[in-house]
Parts: sequence; C-alpha cells; structure tokens
Amino acid sequence: MCRFIQSVSYLANEFETMAQRYETAGKLLICSAFGLPAFDFDHLPYGSRTTVRSLVDHYRIAVLQDSGLGCKSGRDEPIADHDTQGQKEIDKAADWLGTLGRRKLMDFEGAIDSERRTFFFLDVLPEVRLTR
Repeated sequence: MCRFIQSVSYLANEFETMAQRYETAGKLLICSAFGLPAFDFDHLPYGSRTTVRSLVDHYRIAVLQDSGLGCKSGRDEPIADHDTQGQKEIDKAADWLGTLGRRKLMDFEGAIDSERRTFFFLDVLPEVRLTR
C-alpha cells in the first residue's frame, strides 16, 4: 500500500514533467530516473499516512474478510484501538522500504529468498509490468 500511494504521487509528477518538457522542446524526452525513488513518508503529499491506513483497513475488510478489525479479544494483551490497529506494521513496512532505497535494474535476479528479489516482486511498478 505504501508503494502504491508513492507511485500515484510519483507518476503524476513524472507525467507533468514530461508534458512540460514536450511543450518546451517539442518532443518527448525520456526521464533518466529508473523506478520509484526510495520510500519516505516525508516526501509524499500530506495525508498519505491516512490514505495508506485507509487502504489497509479496506483490504482487511474486503479481501481478508477480517471480522476482528477494531475488535477486542480474550488475549492477555488487548488488541489496539481501531485507530491504531496495524500502524506498527505499516511503520515497519515503511522503514523496510526506506532502507532498501531505489529498486535496482537487476533486482529480479538472485536467490529466491533474497531481500532485493522480494522487493522487486512486491513492488507495484516493476518495469516488466509496464512494458506489457
């Protein structure tokens, strides 16, 4: 969800930049950057954290059919309030994405359990998907 929200913002900016370059140069100049930049909530539009939380909640309801969303249980450690459920996991995912940085061109190669390969297959905008 984090990378999806990042991609929406990033692609909007990239398309705007390409349109401005086309107006100026009269031809489409391809940007030299490859892939999404490293993930950082601080570089995303205001409200992105809330949007990610909302998407995660909707995914839990619609896809996972998670009836425990927002509920308490008989566990020794009570489940967090609905407002904070999943926030630790989202923060961990954001930290992990931030430490990996920008995807590299050959991230799809390597051992099946490598962190870079996992990053490639979990990413929302691998160039392979965009060229089909």
